[in-house]
Amino acid sequence: MVSDEFFLMYQPVFDRDAQHLVAVEALIRWRRPDGEVVPPDLFIPVAEHSGLIVQMGRWVVRQACADLALLHRCGFAGLQMNINMAAPEFVNAELPGEMMAVLDAHGVAPRHVCLELTEGLVMKRPETVIAVMAALRQLGFRISLDDFGMGHSSLSRLKTLPISSLKIDRSFVSGLPHDQGDAAIVRTILDLGQHMKLQIIAEGVETDAQLIFLRQFGCTLIQGFLLGRPKTIAELMADHLPATFLGATA
Repeated sequence: MVSDEFFLMYQPVFDRDAQHLVAVEALIRWRRPDGEVVPPDLFIPVAEHSGLIVQMGRWVVRQACADLALLHRCGFAGLQMNINMAAPEFVNAELPGEMMAVLDAHGVAPRHVCLELTEGLVMKRPETVIAVMAALRQLGFRISLDDFGMGHSSLSRLKTLPISSLKIDRSFVSGLPHDQGDAAIVRTILDLGQHMKLQIIAEGVETDAQLIFLRQFGCTLIQGFLLGRPKTIAELMADHLPATFLGATA
């Protein structure tokens, strides 16, 4: 893996009022030597098939934590970093210790890092994955169940998962507010999250109508092109001054 060809972009995550930045999601990009930027949906599957996804994931964690430390020093003291984790990483019992080593090296507290994994991953090897999740949560990490509603988790399993948030898949958000099916599913997830005391992140928010619907029914966090496209760390720091920043609160 040629790590100097990879770089990270950060997509802002805002509070429900869409006024304050509370987190950013780290998104890996690949720029070839000729300058062409390869879309992640092309190179991520190749990395997964070749087994390089774990090595790539570790690079993302190191770079994201280094950038988070810089952001904290520049006034974004409570900013949270959301990092997508590859499936093989969560079956590794050494992951909690490895993550702590990276955070300690950069002076970042676990409470400022949220690890995202898909519910499909949890259901494939629940005993192994849940044990790793529990160890990470005990250390103070936050864990978000990504693409919620697209997998096969049961409610009985969901109530036992050591998670801090759910992320509503963009495929449900895209039909809001007019698609009755999407609206019903999103409202159900929001009600579920509220009763389970979980934060709810809606991704793929692209219209004012979607934002109004989500805000009306109590969505906690908002992410999408309507409020902010992925940015380099320099763009992020220039566009979101600490005065407009509100640290993560739960």
